Amino acid sequence: MAEILSHISELGISKVQLRLEDIEAILQTLVYDGKAERGQDVESGSVYRAVNSPVSTPGFVRSPCGVCPVIQDCGESGLINPSSCQYFKDWLDF
Repeated sequence: MAEILSHISELGISKVQLRLEDIEAILQTLVYDGKAERGQDVESGSVYRAVNSPVSTPGFVRSPCGVCPVIQDCGESGLINPSSCQYFKDWLDF
């Protein structure tokens, strides 16, 4: 992933300074969207490749939850929850 981060930085296509965690989140979103597959390499760990999916984007990724950076903290009784999430309410009203 460091190579991807370095390449994006060299291209200057991001208006913000990205971190390795950001690249991981972007790649995982691409996997959820069916645009990439994740594999394991003995030497370098996770590897990704682009794929052409025969089906449209999965519904979960279309929802705000599918790309939410704090979904691991979201729950029915927590401070972050679907009942009070403005992004989720806006998406449902769309």
